[in-house]
Amino acid sequence: MQEALISDIGEEETEDRQEALIRDRREETGDREGQSDTDRTELEEPPQEEALVPDCRDQTEGRLERSDNGRTEENNRRESLATDRDGTEMRQKQSKPNKNVVQKERRMHGKAYIGRKFDKDNKKYTEVEKDEKSLGQRCSCKASYYKCKEVSERDRQKIHNEIWRMTWYEKKVFVRLSVDVRDVKE
Repeated sequence: MQEALISDIGEEETEDRQEALIRDRREETGDREGQSDTDRTELEEPPQEEALVPDCRDQTEGRLERSDNGRTEENNRRESLATDRDGTEMRQKQSKPNKNVVQKERRMHGKAYIGRKFDKDNKKYTEVEKDEKSLGQRCSCKASYYKCKEVSERDRQKIHNEIWRMTWYEKKVFVRLSVDVRDVKE
């Protein structure tokens, strides 16, 4: 029955439909005609050395890399092009990052930032400069089940850097992946 329908439609119409389907699929997958393999490989992430911290970025489905001011590349593309009444695209002004957003990003990544502290005497908030997050002293516990001595100083530094490179959500996922949930003993 399908063959009869196809023969009634005609070859030209089926070819047009096939081309339209191929175009739709390319738009959905982001594949464009004329894009060379080198352009596609530039978008892929370079191989990294074996991570000591589980890669939480796999858990953040659909998330995009963020730029310095905290906006995703896709949002930047959407915001930079607007349409006027004619339907033609015009460029929008890129706004400067907000002071609060910059401080939030710096705090998230463990860099020095300006925080606020409530002064009880004056009953006002005052700005306080907070130091950069740094790796603390090695644990000197004697308990063997923590296995603190097995982790080298280089690995400790690497873990510290990887954790502070993450976003809030990725840190949350990292903690959930690192913790073993067990039933309470009765």
